[in-house]
Amino acid sequence: MKKILGLLFITVMLFSCDSDNSEGGNTGGGSTSPFDRGTFLINLVDNNIIPSYEAFAVETALLKTATTTFTSTPTIANLEALRAIWLKAYKIYQPVAIYDLGKGLDIAYILYLNSHPLRLDKTLEDIKDVNFDVTELEISTNQNRQGFPALDYLINGLATTDADIVAVYTGAEAANYKRYINAVSNRIDALTNTVLADWKGDFKTTFVTNTAGDKSGSFNEFLNVYVQYLEKRLRASKLGIPAGQFTESAFPEQIESLYKPEESRGLMLEALAGFRKVYEGVDGDDQSFSEVLKGLGNSELNNKILVAFDNAKAAIE
Repeated sequence: MKKILGLLFITVMLFSCDSDNSEGGNTGGGSTSPFDRGTFLINLVDNNIIPSYEAFAVETALLKTATTTFTSTPTIANLEALRAIWLKAYKIYQPVAIYDLGKGLDIAYILYLNSHPLRLDKTLEDIKDVNFDVTELEISTNQNRQGFPALDYLINGLATTDADIVAVYTGAEAANYKRYINAVSNRIDALTNTVLADWKGDFKTTFVTNTAGDKSGSFNEFLNVYVQYLEKRLRASKLGIPAGQFTESAFPEQIESLYKPEESRGLMLEALAGFRKVYEGVDGDDQSFSEVLKGLGNSELNNKILVAFDNAKAAIE
């Protein structure tokens, strides 16, 4: 994966050099750019961003319903159903985290949904506090007390057996745990719908029409976010930090899905697949990063990046 970073850095330099030589970053109008940034951005939004959020929003609604069902009738069967939906939603969330732009960036969407590791001591304080108000989850310092990591603990980490986990939701503190798990699921769904509405609303127009060739343009803004996601969230957060690649010690407790650790690898593979999908494009997209690189006369570099993707996937597996 480090090789992908190096190759993408070269790619960024190529795109940046191209940007410096264009007046508006679009074909026509005196620009010397060999690709149409406007078409690239429209394809990115219509083929990747909105479909990813729409698919995820379907799952967050199911997650919200499954949580309500489980807390209304705490049984092993309902726990298993909730756990399955949580895992599916967590996987479908992975590519969504790439698009840290617009409303999502403004409201720190990905930090509220997937700040790991969970701050367990503070989460337990909130759960046991009879005066806890669910609006406290909106506070930025509480980002690591919610989202998918919190659900992981609440459905996988409360005890070593399913029967004992269910017993927590029927015991003396059942009301507190039910309140908290429903608040977490509801917030995931609400935030997702807020960000999706933003992408389907005015922000889409603002984003796809900003074809400037400098750093303020949407193309370069996304390219920055895209490479940063690979380096910080995929490579470092999911693997490098837990494995101790940046420090003298490993921190295995910082993996995703801490309380169901056998799923951590699958989540990372989903993230890599989503990242590669953006690079290669969807349905023969002629304005993907891959196609643009080839259009710039850099087919060899493109092939190296594709091989690096294959190698990264094999290494994770």
